[in-house]
This record gives sequence, C-alpha cells and structure tokens, in this order.
Amino acid sequence: MAEMKESEFAVPQLYEVGYLLVPSIVEEVLGEEANTVRLAVEAAGGTVVGDGFPTLRALAYPIRKGNREGGTTYNNAYFGFIRFDMLPQNAPALKLAFEKNPSLVRFLIMKTIKELLMPARTHEPRAHVAPHPVEIAPVEHKELTASDEAQIEKGIEELLTETAPTP
Repeated sequence: MAEMKESEFAVPQLYEVGYLLVPSIVEEVLGEEANTVRLAVEAAGGTVVGDGFPTLRALAYPIRKGNREGGTTYNNAYFGFIRFDMLPQNAPALKLAFEKNPSLVRFLIMKTIKELLMPARTHEPRAHVAPHPVEIAPVEHKELTASDEAQIEKGIEELLTETAPTP
C-alpha cells in the first residue's frame, strides 16, 4: 500500500461506503436505519455528496455475522451506499462507528475519485427505454442437402481424430 504524505491528511478525500443492512428491518423504519449510517459519516466529519437508498437484494453467498454459537447467517440484505468527502485521519473513527452498529451485516469503505461519480440512484426505479428501436430480421430456413450433411460428418470425424499436442 502506498504511504500517504502528511500534507495529504489535511486535504479531504472522496470516499464511498457500500453497506448491507440486516433483512429483518421493516420497510417503515428502513429510512431511519439508512439515516443512522449517514449520521455516522457526518459525525466522523464527512460531507455527503451522494447516496443510494438501501434495497433488498439476494446475496451472492451466505454471510455469517457473529460467532458459531450465537451468530446469524444472511442470504439477503438491504444494500445501500454513500459517497462523501472526509479527512483521511477520520476514517478509523468511522470504521469503529460502523463496527458498533448492530444493523450492519457488512460494510466496505473505499477511497474513490470524482471521475467515477455516477448520478445517485433514486428511490423509484426508472423504466428502461432502449435508445433506438431494434429490428429483428427474419432468418431464412435452409434445408440441408446430402452433400452438406456429408461435409458436416467429415468435419466432425476430423475433429474427433485429431490428437491434442503433448506437452
């Protein structure tokens, strides 16, 4: 990892945190739970520049939180994200605040660059509209002749009799 110069600690950096909230949160209080994540960012000295409201997603693999005796395994969770500016020396305090939040299944704080900023998602998904209508040309059905079938058979035989090069 590259070392940061002391002068870089005085300049706010752009960060993004992606987080997973426990799926047991009822939708009526989901906004409040997302707001606690936002408030933690602001309490650590961050200035929010964009966010994505959490939506329930199936996880690619089960995630276990806690120890073997008292832990819970999650197969889905609410995924959300927040982009923010913050001084680098405040990042450890933010990480500690997230670790103490029992509603967070997992989180990842990343340093990013402004060129990667995309518009924040809205709460309502937009309908996808194709930029240009797509025309599908009909495919002409062609009957195989005996010579076509013979050529195919010959090609298959050649492929089956080829030997792979030995290392």
